Amino acid sequence: MVKCVFSMPLRGLQGFINSVFKLAQLLASYLHYSCISKRVKMINVTFKRKNKGSI
Repeated sequence: MVKCVFSMPLRGLQGFINSVFKLAQLLASYLHYSCISKRVKMINVTFKRKNKGSI
């Protein structure tokens, strides 16, 4: 989901999430990007976007 919102490549996404975990002082690590790329094919996520109406 983060990948779609920020339009990031998988390697960049891995570094971004690891940085967020480090800033939040969580003792966790994000999956390797190659593992994610295999799982992305199975996940189908759609986003609803707000229409830009008249101001």
